[in-house]
Amino acid sequence: MLENILKSYYDLKKHKSDDLEYFDSYFTDLEEKKYLFVYSIFNSFKELEENWEDYQNEDIALYLQNELYKGMDLRWDIYYLLFYKSQSEINQSKIYDIERNKYICRKLVIPMGNEKELINNLNLKLPISKNFYNLSQSTKSFSEKDFYEKLIKKMGIKNSKLSKNEIFNPLENKDEIRKLAFEESDTL
Repeated sequence: MLENILKSYYDLKKHKSDDLEYFDSYFTDLEEKKYLFVYSIFNSFKELEENWEDYQNEDIALYLQNELYKGMDLRWDIYYLLFYKSQSEINQSKIYDIERNKYICRKLVIPMGNEKELINNLNLKLPISKNFYNLSQSTKSFSEKDFYEKLIKKMGIKNSKLSKNEIFNPLENKDEIRKLAFEESDTL
């Protein structure tokens, strides 16, 4: 299923190589000029934690970067997609640490799911997606309206007294906002 998603949904080209020890294939953009993707599917998050560095060091660093794509710009745009199946104990700080680690390649930790969930998760993280890091799609983020309601509450101003322009351009309208905040503090 995952290979079909990468090939058909993202127009990636599959490559096989007998020189890869941990991966049986890798994917590139159709022109092989911009992106290279390698993935592993782990049965649990614990298995992911224990093995991802060895897989990366052996196949990505030693073979893909230092042999196959040596001296090419493509070697700087390698993405290692780390999929895990189990929904048991997942350490969010570990996910953050793995994804923040840009040594050798970029790592993206993604939970396995059905086809729709996989496409949605890939759309949020892959640089070849039109929804690349669209945080409004994330369940942990909040809408623009929620953000401005929280902002206005923090500022101590009733929403009804601010125009839409003042809400959406607070720096340009800081004098008017200060005036409203001052007036409301006097009425309390």
